[in-house]
Formats: sequence, C-alpha cells, structure tokens
Amino acid sequence: MTRPIDRADALALLAPFRANDWRGLAVAAAAMAPRSPAVAALVGAFAAAALDPGDAARTATLDRARAALPDLARYAFVLPIDGTDPGSLRGVARALDRMLTYAAADAFLLEYPKCGRTWLRMMIGRAVERAGGPSLADPTDLARLAVLRPGLPRLEVTHDDDPELKRVEDIWRDKGIYAHCRVLLQVRDPRDVVVSYFFHRTTRNHEAFRVEPFTGSLADFVRHPRGGIPNIVAFYNAWAAGRGEPARLMRLDYEDLLAD
Repeated sequence: MTRPIDRADALALLAPFRANDWRGLAVAAAAMAPRSPAVAALVGAFAAAALDPGDAARTATLDRARAALPDLARYAFVLPIDGTDPGSLRGVARALDRMLTYAAADAFLLEYPKCGRTWLRMMIGRAVERAGGPSLADPTDLARLAVLRPGLPRLEVTHDDDPELKRVEDIWRDKGIYAHCRVLLQVRDPRDVVVSYFFHRTTRNHEAFRVEPFTGSLADFVRHPRGGIPNIVAFYNAWAAGRGEPARLMRLDYEDLLAD
C-alpha cells in the first residue's frame, strides 16, 4: 500500500462499514482516494461487490483487494477461530474491519480472558469521570469516551486474537499491528485464569463465536488444547517476544491491583 492508513481515514470508513451501508462506504472510499489510493481501491471494490451479488463482481473484488492491499492478511488472525477462508468475501470483510479498527485506535486495553478486564474497565471509566471527563452510563464502555469528548484517546478493549479459542500453533505472534499505538496489557497468574475460564466454559458461552460447553473435569481442562494452560503460556510468550512492537507497552498485573 502507498502508506499506512491514518486514524482519520479509518474513522471515516468505519461507521458505514460496520452498519453494512455499502453505498456510504463507497462514497467514503472515493473521498479518501487522493490520500490513500490503495485503501480506497480495496474498500471501493468491496463495496461494489456487496451492491452487486453476482459471482463475477465478487471475483473481481477479491482480485482487486489482493492487488490493492496485500498487507490485509496481517489482520486475518481472527479467521482460524471459525475456519473462514481468508480469500473469501467474508474473510476479506472481517480482515478489513479489523484493519480499520486497529488503524482508528489510539490505544488498546487487552488481556487473555479472565484476567480482570471488566474490573479494570470500570476503574478507568470512573477515574476519567472523576478527572473531569464525560460520565458514562456504563462505566465499562470505554470506547464511548472519545465519542462523548473529542480529543480523548480512542480506546479499544479486546482479547487480542481470542487465543482461548485457538490451538497453540494458531495463536497470533506478530504484534507489529500495534506499532502505532499504546497497549495496556493486563496479566494474571495462569493458575487462576484457567480455573476462572473453566467455570466460564462449563456455564457460559462466548459472545461472538459459538463454543460447545466443556463437560470434563478441571484437571482435564488444565491441559485442554483450547483455553488450557498451554494457551495461556503461549499467549504470554507471544507478548514477551513482541513487547517492543507497540509504540508504548504497559504491563499491569491483576495481583498488584488486588493488593492495592
């Protein structure tokens, strides 16, 4: 691509894309073309295919997408969860949405599930409010801060690549996609994480991806190929190796928060 997508470009494209307003997306892409022609070509082609469901249009779109933005594959790390073909229209759409989301963010709060993220989000939301920032009806909805008060960082809250739903070999290890922003990485003792996630898997379900309930014992789950200790350790090791990639990285231990 001619240059990285900047935050203004990504924000201009995200709203219609997430609402599946393909005509609005095509208009936004055309307006962005002089600044980022490669991204505009990709988004415009994708929008055109959505407006015309014919097979020929879809094939042409995917060809243009691959030619316009080879780097899109870096944002397809969510696809192994449900086996989506990265070259399919759905795979391109999901990778494009992830790419735009990452480009639009100023900072990320991320963790392996069950490391206390909800508690931390609550504290951050209340701290911003007490410091004179906007008041959130839901203090855990940190993405609303930048909407309510332009100029505040756009904060994305995520489980990174949803490692708990993957086998160890599929956990994403390239952290270069965070190079432009700040990352707050929350960690917790893997022994506590696996116990908490065991109860989640036996009594609840993942919000975005359907996962069959686990029916074995805690001892079985500790060694489970998805969500067990091997996954947690692999996720932590991936971040230990890639800790120099983000513009800034702060590690926050759940145990430190609990102690103070």
